[in-house]
Amino acid sequence: MLLLLLLLKCIECTIKEPESVQKVRLRQSCQSRQTGYFWNGQQCLQCKSPNCQCLSQGGCTSCNDNYYYDKEDTNCKPCPKGCQNCCKNPLLTQYVCILCVSGYRNINGVCVYMGKCAMISMHGRCIECDQGYYVDFEFICRKCGDGCEDCSNLAFCNKCSDGYHLVNQQQSLVCKVCNVDGCKHCKNDICIECKMGYYKDGVNSCGKCLTDCDTCQNGNQCQVCNYYSIVNEQKTKCNRCQDLFPNCMDCNTLFREDDSTYFTCAYCLNGYYYDEELKSCENCIKDEQNILQIRRCESLEMITQCQPGYLLLQDRYIDLEREIPQMLKYTCIKNIYNCATIIDQNGYCNTCLLGYILFKENQIGKCITCKDKAENCKDCYITPNNIFQCIQCETGYFLQLDGKECKKCGDNCIQCNDKVLQCDICEDGYIQQNGVCESCNVKNCRQCKEQNKCITCEDGYGAINGECKQCQFGCVECNFDQQLCQKCQDNYFLYMKSCVPYPSHCLETSDDGFCYLCETIIDYDNQLDKFIDEGTQAPQYKESNISIFFKSVNGYCLKCSDYDTGQYFCPDSCLSTIHSFESIVMFSWLLFHIIQ
Repeated sequence: MLLLLLLLKCIECTIKEPESVQKVRLRQSCQSRQTGYFWNGQQCLQCKSPNCQCLSQGGCTSCNDNYYYDKEDTNCKPCPKGCQNCCKNPLLTQYVCILCVSGYRNINGVCVYMGKCAMISMHGRCIECDQGYYVDFEFICRKCGDGCEDCSNLAFCNKCSDGYHLVNQQQSLVCKVCNVDGCKHCKNDICIECKMGYYKDGVNSCGKCLTDCDTCQNGNQCQVCNYYSIVNEQKTKCNRCQDLFPNCMDCNTLFREDDSTYFTCAYCLNGYYYDEELKSCENCIKDEQNILQIRRCESLEMITQCQPGYLLLQDRYIDLEREIPQMLKYTCIKNIYNCATIIDQNGYCNTCLLGYILFKENQIGKCITCKDKAENCKDCYITPNNIFQCIQCETGYFLQLDGKECKKCGDNCIQCNDKVLQCDICEDGYIQQNGVCESCNVKNCRQCKEQNKCITCEDGYGAINGECKQCQFGCVECNFDQQLCQKCQDNYFLYMKSCVPYPSHCLETSDDGFCYLCETIIDYDNQLDKFIDEGTQAPQYKESNISIFFKSVNGYCLKCSDYDTGQYFCPDSCLSTIHSFESIVMFSWLLFHIIQ
């Protein structure tokens, strides 16, 4: 009995999970997600950004394809459309693409959508198209006629697709469909060769092979099955992976000594595991009521991942007959308290998700928000003695001395002390008088020292003789004179006390309106953020739009890649790539502001 107690006491320090199980769990639980998740020992948690790879909730270790790491925001942001790997020039707004996705071509650091174009000239014009298309006089790829695989233009086909044959029709070479179903090559409506999956049946007909069969001599037996299936010993059926292994997600294709092939199940669908002895995918658990809680398992009752909303808990127990500590029983526990990890079958928390704090009541750990304990509490903590303390309230509320409650300040009050009627800071348009917020009684007023006399107005208005009068268009601040502006709106610059709009697509100008920083319009397909599960295909870009880049040239924003003129002002490096003229302009602008 003493030995048993000692074993119970030491069980935490002696039992370790096999490394192989940990690797399997890691692979099956989080690695299969294409967006950013990590395994914390009990569940998959999302990284700080859904598009990065991480080891904890603290931040990203690297970004997924189609994203770059923004050092300022410490986050993964999307690359321009068509770009698989990019970086950002530190002194420009342009993104430099290092590697383009399929269907795009990298020109001076920009991914240009090729469409059906196979080759683009140095001037950005298409000179060669994909198979089945031709270049017209506008340098656009147009589709060949029906059934044509290679053509010079719409009227002259050089080669027909399978199932068609070339005919001369009204001084044009066009493709006409074969009249025999399943025919690959025909001449004068006589079939010469049948398509894959068909066999020559008689003088002028093609019979269909068995399902998934590529090569056969009759409709009852198969010689060669397609890529996704393997013929049985009797050659009477082409079996797919799931035909041989029900509930298998994916199979491996292996070769015997005689070069024949066979399937083995690589891994099973969620809720199943592969039994090596039975050579089949079996349910993860006998209890069908709990099967919906389980996502992945390694063997019967050996769960390796639970469904979202459940946490994986390992229970240790003692083999009483042999007095040996045994590993382990895994169970899925519903996450009802917003835990990151739990400690027992009741689902009580050990650590919390981001945005929650651990609070214990009667030794029961639950994850709560500040507002769960104190309404309108913005920030809080739990003391070592497990006492809740609010340290900051929402705007318009003040904290009681005991730190347990946030009470509302007076009307129109932003910040107040512990007395409700003593306001320190009022909302815009109000003035503090005797601890109470009174209206300035001036329309569009932001701040006043006395009622009916405004000193600071809302954007677009100027304080003139105590009233707020509308400034000229584009002006934010025009105190003392409506026609003389002191500060302009975004995308306007101040010139001789008037606001002049930036050049088109400009983000920043010097004082004389010289644009030195241009915008980048990123077109991004949100479908790329879609959750990817095992066995499904990643989303693809939609080609309806492209990203557009602009670069400052002589103070104006020109398209980085202008296909019509063959002009390319694109940055080709993520290092400082400002040219000499731009350097002089930038230096002059900085020097002018320093002198000012």
